Amino acid sequence: MNNLLNTVNLFLVEEGENQRRKVGQHHGDLRRALLDAALALIDGGEPSPSLRRVAREAGVSAGAPYHHFEDKAALLAAVAADGFARLDEDLASARGAPSARLQRLMKRYVQFALDHPAHYRTMFDPQLSDPDGRLEHLARAVFGRLVDAVARVDPHGSDAEAWARARQIWSLAHGAIILQLDGLLPQLGGSTLARALAADLGPAALRLAQTE
Repeated sequence: MNNLLNTVNLFLVEEGENQRRKVGQHHGDLRRALLDAALALIDGGEPSPSLRRVAREAGVSAGAPYHHFEDKAALLAAVAADGFARLDEDLASARGAPSARLQRLMKRYVQFALDHPAHYRTMFDPQLSDPDGRLEHLARAVFGRLVDAVARVDPHGSDAEAWARARQIWSLAHGAIILQLDGLLPQLGGSTLARALAADLGPAALRLAQTE
């Protein structure tokens, strides 16, 4: 009887592991599960989790991450790339007349950063590895939306002026966001905070975008 029970228990354990492996290591599911697990750990105070730690958080084997990521640096770069892609999608929805579009763009930028702090911090981690230049490409695409919005506010300005003003606006927004995420600005709740920051940054961005 004991041998039979042991056999049944062993079968159940192995079957459970097989099912988890089938689910976890599906091409699309595994990658997304690992990115989500990494984000959860970063958001929980582990800015640079190991692949083993991420695998444990995702509920997959220690070797599973290597199906998609060569090392921890590659995983964190993928987290950042995912963040830039999502941010770009959010910013693409900012439409309207030039001045209104710029302020809506700033609102969406602020909202993304406050809704996804782990993503945002990872996207601008100076230690990120970018051997193939993909991160730079994605970041430039996002910044390009800001440059375009600035240029439309002042169509008579030069390209160089649009880039310079966009850098000033981004520096202002990024600095305010990081101060808030680090708890160095007065605390407000949820969407109220996003509205307050956007209310300040939108008009400031518009002033910086206009010809002096």
